[in-house]
Amino acid sequence: RQRLDNRAFHYGPLFTSLICFCIFSGFLSESFSLEAFGVKGMFTAIVCALGASALYCRINRRLTGRMYFYADGADGEFNSSMSTILPALAVILLFAVLDLLLVKAFGVESAQALFISLANGFFSNMGRSLGAMLLFTLLSGLLWFFGVHGNNVLDTVTQQIFAPAVA
Repeated sequence: RQRLDNRAFHYGPLFTSLICFCIFSGFLSESFSLEAFGVKGMFTAIVCALGASALYCRINRRLTGRMYFYADGADGEFNSSMSTILPALAVILLFAVLDLLLVKAFGVESAQALFISLANGFFSNMGRSLGAMLLFTLLSGLLWFFGVHGNNVLDTVTQQIFAPAVA
């Protein structure tokens, strides 16, 4: 029994997370713009990176030792690369189905657009009040605590709700 612990395993979650982020950003939709990969997509990128990587590692751990992709004359690199395909496909398929369900259920272009519309809707229902601004500041600080630039993530809220109030 050969242990499959090399570069192919380490790159598997990376590329799987990147593909899942593209799916959640609406890369395949007609209304896709490159702004989805900018500040607006930071929260989606973090969620996809953490979720897809954890799911990939869990699936790969369950399959390691149960499925062998050995070919006669193939080296360990090839065998290791082949063993990463199944977990990657499973995670990508799961994220694609989840994105499709969210798009169909909420009528948005992507999961990222759903997050933006939920944040905008939440703050627009609160109005331009002191409580809304305090909650915005609290959420921004909370995101900073986790290493995310909170003002950038909530930029659409700032531009659509608070900027007109300042003007």
